[in-house]
Amino acid sequence: MRVPARFAKLRRIVRTTTSLSLFGLSVLGAALTAPPAWAPEDPWRRVAELPAVRGQEAATSEMLAAFLNRAGVRLSPAEMYEIAESVAAESQRHGLDPALLMSVIMVESRFRSDAVSEKGAIGLMQLLPSTAVELADQLNLPWEGDVHLLDPRTNIELGTHYLSSLLEIFHGDVGLALTAYNKGPGYVQNMLASGVMESTESGALSSYYEQISSRLRQAGKARAGVSSL
Repeated sequence: MRVPARFAKLRRIVRTTTSLSLFGLSVLGAALTAPPAWAPEDPWRRVAELPAVRGQEAATSEMLAAFLNRAGVRLSPAEMYEIAESVAAESQRHGLDPALLMSVIMVESRFRSDAVSEKGAIGLMQLLPSTAVELADQLNLPWEGDVHLLDPRTNIELGTHYLSSLLEIFHGDVGLALTAYNKGPGYVQNMLASGVMESTESGALSSYYEQISSRLRQAGKARAGVSSL
């Protein structure tokens, strides 16, 4: 029996729709059963693979992920990206090696944005509120109280500015600048005046500087590992 044209057209539409539905189900099934592109035990690597991450941020994210992996520190992808983005931006702004900032953060807070010391230093780079107020004023940043230091971006911005200022004060001597970051610039200036600590070459380095140096070596290995991928 001859099928009217309009019914024949309807039959073709139904067949096409059914085929597409079956195809869609097969694709969905494959997506659900396929192995993930990244290892579940290494979730922070997702951050470096996000389409929005490019250039310096991507390189810093990769290095930070490897650095944290070596140190046994676990962060959520959102935390990792926020810190990596800030480290990349501030290190570029001040002409510093991002590995140095990562090392300072590791020694100061072990990447805990809610860290508070017995002396009242707060956040990732462990800034005293009194110091942070002055730094915020120098940068013309609005100050919202001590709680502002719990924000990773703000903390890294202020902490990096402080470290950069100390490097200028001590003429680029990283050892002296780091000792001043830990003990205060007045302490280092008094030591220099007394001749006890003339420079990092004198061998009179603080234990804090030694801790940072150790982390810098780890960061260097992390960077080398990422570069070889």
